[in-house]
Amino acid sequence: VFQRINLALKWRVPAEQIVSYHVKLNDIALTGLNNKQQDFFWLIIGRLYDQKDRELTLIRKDLRKAAGYRGKDNSKLDKSLYSLVAFMRTTGLFQKVNYESGKLTIKAKRSKVYLFNYSNDYFTHWDYQILRQLSTNTAKTLFRTFTQYSDAGRYQTSFQELRYLLGISP
Repeated sequence: VFQRINLALKWRVPAEQIVSYHVKLNDIALTGLNNKQQDFFWLIIGRLYDQKDRELTLIRKDLRKAAGYRGKDNSKLDKSLYSLVAFMRTTGLFQKVNYESGKLTIKAKRSKVYLFNYSNDYFTHWDYQILRQLSTNTAKTLFRTFTQYSDAGRYQTSFQELRYLLGISP
C-alpha cells in the first residue's frame, strides 16, 4: 500500500489509478481481447492489488467510468465483459470470475494471491490512464513490457517470444 501511495504522490495521480502486479502477469498473452477488454482487464488487475484472498466486486457503472467507456449501449458493454470473464477463467489465476446483472465478482486463487499482493522487486507499477490512451493491443503490450524493464534500461527477447507476447501467430 505504501508503495502505491508513494507512486501516487510522485506521479501526482490518484492511488486507484496506479496498477501494481507481479511481473509474471506480463507473460500472459492477451490474445482474443480487444482494446477495451484489455483496458478492463488491467483495471481489474489494478483493483485486485492488496485484496489478499478477499472477493472483489465491481459494478458496471464504476467499470464504465474508470475505463472511460463511452458507449451508451449496456448490452454491448455486457457482451464485452462476458467475453472478458470467459478469457479470465482460462488464465488459471482466479478462483471465481462472474459477471451477472451488471456486477463483476472476482477472487484470486489462493495459490496466485502473491501476483496481486505483497509488492516487492518483482512488481511493476504504472498509471492506468496512460495505458487507456493507447489505441492498439500491441502498443498496450509493449507499454507494459517496457515499463517492467525500464529500471534495467533494456529489454531483450527472442523474436519467437516477442511474437507470442504480442499475440502474433507464426
